[in-house]
Amino acid sequence: MSYLRIVRIISLVSFLAFAGLLTARVAWNATVIPASTSLPVPLTPLPDFQATAATTDAVTPMKKSDLRGHVWVADFFFATCGNICPAMTRQMHRLQSRLPKEVWLVSFTVDPETDTPADLQGYARDNSADPGRWFFLRMEKQPLAKLMYFGFKSLASYQEPFDNHVILSHNSRFFLVDAQGRIRGSYEGLEKDSIEEVTQAVSALLKER
Repeated sequence: MSYLRIVRIISLVSFLAFAGLLTARVAWNATVIPASTSLPVPLTPLPDFQATAATTDAVTPMKKSDLRGHVWVADFFFATCGNICPAMTRQMHRLQSRLPKEVWLVSFTVDPETDTPADLQGYARDNSADPGRWFFLRMEKQPLAKLMYFGFKSLASYQEPFDNHVILSHNSRFFLVDAQGRIRGSYEGLEKDSIEEVTQAVSALLKER
């Protein structure tokens, strides 16, 4: 066998070995398991609360325990708000269309002195809220402030004795709460991608169950 032929055979074997190694590496990369999509679990659940829940159909009492067993998305608003609230409510309506029906929506009014149950029912009708899953909650202002500050961490400060004439500030965030009443995520509600972020987080949370 000539020297040139031997060199060609060695080159061919080396090429085939390299190609096999490259193919194996590509195949391994294609089967890498993606990072976990599980959501962080907080150390403490939301505190208990009592409220009046308004829907397009009825006004009924609602406690935190009534939400147990359901994944839900919460936000804060008031019916006469002309700033971020209408945009937040439109986003919640989009979530109503995107999320599974087993997921509930809970909107807390931060102006209970003005927003009567009848007003909240009208607001629900104006925004085509599904009465079986979207609830507009009205609480006394002091326990509401407590819930916002100690539970949702959405209020800058809280000091007792509480002044009922203080106007509660609120942000434009969505809060994802699991079936045990624990906050599992917080999302900027007015961001372009917030609907998709909440939808994916809800999907991950439902898979846990």
